[in-house]
Amino acid sequence: MKRFFSFCFIAFFASILVYSQTFNLGNDDWTKSGGSFGFENNNSQANTFETPETEDDWGDADEDWGETENENKTTNLNVTDFALNSYGDQNIHASLAGNYALYPYNLSWGGNISLGYNFFIDSLFSIGGNINFNYHRTRGSNVFYNVPMMAKGSINLAVGRYEIPISLSAGVALQSYLTRFYFGPIAKPEIGFFYRTNSEWSIGVTLGAYLMPQYYIGHPENNRFGTTVEAGLSIRYHF
Repeated sequence: MKRFFSFCFIAFFASILVYSQTFNLGNDDWTKSGGSFGFENNNSQANTFETPETEDDWGDADEDWGETENENKTTNLNVTDFALNSYGDQNIHASLAGNYALYPYNLSWGGNISLGYNFFIDSLFSIGGNINFNYHRTRGSNVFYNVPMMAKGSINLAVGRYEIPISLSAGVALQSYLTRFYFGPIAKPEIGFFYRTNSEWSIGVTLGAYLMPQYYIGHPENNRFGTTVEAGLSIRYHF
């Protein structure tokens, strides 16, 4: 019996040793397997995968975008870089001028303030309008007022930065002298000389004449044809 128990004990001990060795082999296999899945074996991972250089790639992309933005930035163009006037161009102007009456003789020196607008239908022709406020002193120290409201057509000659508009305006004018009022037609031929300082502004001088007929039905003795000339300074904003 003692021999039997001794044999069983030895067999049991031997079985434990064999099983222990088998378990260790299994662990080694799992260790190797774990390295394949990324849990261990860092050397194997380093040899298998390469880290993408995302920062350098994005840096290059930023530089490319930066170059594109610089190329697309709007620059301030000089007036010599494009035609001064083309279809759709517009301008508004303000003028200050001095007037002198050629007829009737009882009128003398005066002044004029005007505001106007022009729209270009092509590079040569423009249409628009203006409103003026004129006054003249009389020989008897009184004042003659007239407020013309006119439509305007112009031919615009341009050479480099210089422009020469030749225009004709026509419309009606409200006229006042002492207690008398008159509402009648008026016309104005005009020529100007302007210098375009940049793409938005120009300054110049103008020379024109006002033609103001007054007709009284039934009283022809009161009919008059007023003629005044003016010279002034003007500033224009182009858009």
